[in-house]
Formats: sequence, C-alpha cells, structure tokens
Amino acid sequence: MAVAQKSPSTDAKPVADFSKEQELSAYRTMLTIRRFEEKAGQMYGMGLIGGFCHLYIGQEAVVLEAGGDRRRGALDLVPLR
Repeated sequence: MAVAQKSPSTDAKPVADFSKEQELSAYRTMLTIRRFEEKAGQMYGMGLIGGFCHLYIGQEAVVLEAGGDRRRGALDLVPLR
C-alpha cells in the first residue's frame, strides 16, 4: 500500500526561541489565569457573581501573548467572541 509523504512546508514560520526561565514564567502565568477562570466559573455557578460571566478557559496563551508587548504606546485589544 502506498502512503503519501507530507513534504515540508516552505511557508513555515520561525519558532520563537525562549529560555527555560521564560517558558516557566509563561506556564505559571497561564496556570494562574486558568485557576482564576475556574474560580470565577465556580462563583458564578454559586450565584456569587451577578450578570453574565464569559469564561476564557482554553485561551490563556492568547491573553499571555496579547500582554507580552509592553512597549510604550502599545495598545491592548480584548477580543470578544
């Protein structure tokens, strides 16, 4: 049986090179965001948070990257689904 070979993409984007400390820091930040979201969802379910609570669970990396550029004059945009 013939199996198609996937050729390497020429459009591949370079991967950022992070140190181990940077990776651990990003992981800890994402974990903190996840725990906060889980607690917010729990409190909303208990009726302790009124109104509408839209959780961002699963999007921690997006939040982390969006906040990563802190140059003077950089704008933060919050995506809404």
